[in-house]
Amino acid sequence: ASRPDEAGLVAGYWMVLAYLLHTMGELCLSPVGLSAVTKLAVPSVVGVMMGSWFLATAYSEFVAVQLAKLAAIETVGGAVTDVSIALASYTDLFTNLCYVGLIAGGLLLLLSPRLKKLMHGIHGFVTLTSGRARSPPATCLNHNACPPAGQTNKQ
Repeated sequence: ASRPDEAGLVAGYWMVLAYLLHTMGELCLSPVGLSAVTKLAVPSVVGVMMGSWFLATAYSEFVAVQLAKLAAIETVGGAVTDVSIALASYTDLFTNLCYVGLIAGGLLLLLSPRLKKLMHGIHGFVTLTSGRARSPPATCLNHNACPPAGQTNKQ
């Protein structure tokens, strides 16, 4: 994508690849996030928390619109007047977005031990045993009665 032709066009497979990666990311993230929301929320507000999850998705669309406005290039008759200026503008914008993503990812990696501690063992509820997912014991529905991850509840 860094080598456009004279008209400023790149091969169409870049768009297909971008859509494929975004779709696969969404398919991997959404079920895991919704599962975490239902496990971590207080039972009386699970519906509200799931609604908040979808509102966060809607807010991300608003952020995408703002980024699209930043990426807008002036055109005359639907054509870019100076391809080199457009390429420099896009390169600068997406380089900055890459750095913002790397910094945010690094911060989340630093925060992950604290977040796991705040989850009170919820992340370890489903374990794989002989190829099948095993649900937590009924006593673990009250999060305070759950054994630490890796131990069994002998009652």
